[in-house]
Amino acid sequence: EDQFMEMLQSMNDSKFSEMSQPALCELNQRIGFEDGKVSREALVRYFLGMRGSFSHDALTESLVSELASSMGVSESSMSTTNSRGIVVDRSMFGKRARFCFQYPVLVHQNVIRWMRSWRHKAFSTFLVAGAAVIFGAQCQDKLEIENILCPLKINLSHLALGLMTGIACLPIFGADRPMFWRESASGVRVSAFFLARVTVSLFDVLAWCYLFTKIWIMAARAPCSYWLWLIAYRMTAVSAAGMGVLISVVVPEHSATLATSVSVIVMGGAISEPQAIGEGKDSIREVIAAFSPFTWSIGQNYLALIAEQVKERGVGVWEDWVNWYAFDTVEGYQRILHSLGGDYTVSAYICCSVFGLLALLTGYLGLRWSHRGKQA
Repeated sequence: EDQFMEMLQSMNDSKFSEMSQPALCELNQRIGFEDGKVSREALVRYFLGMRGSFSHDALTESLVSELASSMGVSESSMSTTNSRGIVVDRSMFGKRARFCFQYPVLVHQNVIRWMRSWRHKAFSTFLVAGAAVIFGAQCQDKLEIENILCPLKINLSHLALGLMTGIACLPIFGADRPMFWRESASGVRVSAFFLARVTVSLFDVLAWCYLFTKIWIMAARAPCSYWLWLIAYRMTAVSAAGMGVLISVVVPEHSATLATSVSVIVMGGAISEPQAIGEGKDSIREVIAAFSPFTWSIGQNYLALIAEQVKERGVGVWEDWVNWYAFDTVEGYQRILHSLGGDYTVSAYICCSVFGLLALLTGYLGLRWSHRGKQA
């Protein structure tokens, strides 16, 4: 014991001098000292037990065993307090702790991690705001339905938001795979780890989406209400976030940014491009376009804008106001968005939500079943 105390003093004199005697006694108990001695195995077991999110030591294990034998209850459901006031919950320990206990702990852990990276978040927010100003400015006076460039400008703005959101979601799992393997090997559930990361990251996705929409509307001097644009942009952001999570899991970190850029540009800039929608009538191109979430979000945005502006003018139908060269584009979006029946906004919500959920589910399965040798 004296040698151990000397080792602590040699590591950090200032911190060690601040430790109280009760804290030192509890530390000795957790390590497993008996009569001033501890075996090498017990010391190594204590340090190895600190690797995961839930530590294992001699004190917790002995308390659990004593309480289980004295009370005659299941250890997996036992929760009590000993004479020292230390709360012991057996479901927090063991090879695989319960999801309901691990999830809030991991969420709290990720919130702290998020707060410590506030400089990075602030810079990312500045970039999103700058992009909103640039893409909004090039839409000025072009968002009237009479303008032939209206659907193209809407498409470019959705493409910008989707690209930024997808790339911003890559660090969720791509940069911390060694940490995940270590946590999983020490007893952390994959489902708890995955959902905790996604839950905290969802705040960034929605906050940036709301900010982008507001600044974009002011820069573009866009007609109609904020909510008309937010509905469509939110669908794009959620779908792109799911895509980013999936790519961060299945694609190596050094290629993830390129993979996300190619995926968003192909799905939003090629498959869902307004001219391609107009020229794809009754062809395989129209079927392929229906599998892109950008087709649904951009199409809903354009059709809602047309309906709102026709309603404001009070006379005629959309054919009386929309530029004649955009008729094929409007009809193409109508065919796809009305293919499910019912309201096109509801159909767009359903399709974008399904795409985002499938991407998240595939990402979870990829995280769960990849590199099995490095997990518990």
